[in-house]
Amino acid sequence: MKIKQYIAAVIAIAISLTGYGGQLAAGAEELDQDTIEIKKEYESYHPDEDVSSIFEQELMKDGEWYRFVGIDSEILSSRPETAVKTISIQTEPTYDIESENALPAETIDQDGITYYLTRHEIQTVVSEARTEYGKAIINYNNVEYLDEIPDMGKVTITDTVTGKEYVKSMPRSGYTVVGEHWTDDFSFPIKIYSVDADYYMLGSTPVPKGSDLSQYGEVFLSYLGLNTDNFRVDRVTLGQTYEEDGELIQDAVASGSRRTVDVAVTYEGSITIPQDTAWYYDCEYSNLQPDEEVKTVYSMQATAKYEAITVESALSSDLWTKLVNWIEEHPVISAIVAITILSGLIAAILLFLAKNKRKKRRGQSPAT
Repeated sequence: MKIKQYIAAVIAIAISLTGYGGQLAAGAEELDQDTIEIKKEYESYHPDEDVSSIFEQELMKDGEWYRFVGIDSEILSSRPETAVKTISIQTEPTYDIESENALPAETIDQDGITYYLTRHEIQTVVSEARTEYGKAIINYNNVEYLDEIPDMGKVTITDTVTGKEYVKSMPRSGYTVVGEHWTDDFSFPIKIYSVDADYYMLGSTPVPKGSDLSQYGEVFLSYLGLNTDNFRVDRVTLGQTYEEDGELIQDAVASGSRRTVDVAVTYEGSITIPQDTAWYYDCEYSNLQPDEEVKTVYSMQATAKYEAITVESALSSDLWTKLVNWIEEHPVISAIVAITILSGLIAAILLFLAKNKRKKRRGQSPAT
């Protein structure tokens, strides 16, 4: 027997005595006396990649050496590396699709996640024609006669759906006087005929020569057909006298104030709002950035097959080098193995010597 065979036998005995190599690795199963399999699960981006490096090239079971001969892989399941989330959103309808504000947002944040616009399509919706009530209060200041208030006034109605404004003339439904003023801008001209006469006539009222005409204010207003509640004469200023057609004439100007009011006038009624077309965007957003690639993660199971080899084959391979390296990396265990081997050799030698001694004694004849 060669020296390597002795060494291998001793190592095998030592490993068996210390308990190493007596159990099959996790996931291994024995097919028959000469073949075993080991299964391992892992994840990969590429289901066809070579994963033979995750298995030992040689291993020992129950004192027998086995060598890696091949591997089969199968896909157990697959999943995207990044979970894809999408949300659908409709923008608010707008009637100004050309407006920059009408365009959908490129990104939105929801529940702490940023979503990116992946699709947007313009949709349309038509509003129904309907009637809405409108009311407006228009203020008129310094109104002299209430009958001067316009019978019709413009009322603006805002469509609550489209936001567009519609203007229509509505009838007056009432008014309220909110203020009253006396304005000193009232005046009218007076022409006095026969100034040199003892008196002259103001309508049907005789006015003595040289009288203060401002005292006849109400007579003047009555002659002009003006309401004394709304007008008053405070003074009359006389001008130059002159002769016309042989008659002496004098011009004068009556001045005073007029009463005006501030009025709040109400106009109201119904207006028909026509149907209109609105636009909105039907959008889809994703948590993936544009052009972001989502990798697929595969859950794999690899089955490695091993075949039994002879001790000589094991020692002729790099297993011997690995064993030496293992001994260097595990000095304590190596020492235990060495002591076990040495104790076995010593016991074998002592047993051999004891047997030879007994044989010699049996071979001697008894003394005669």
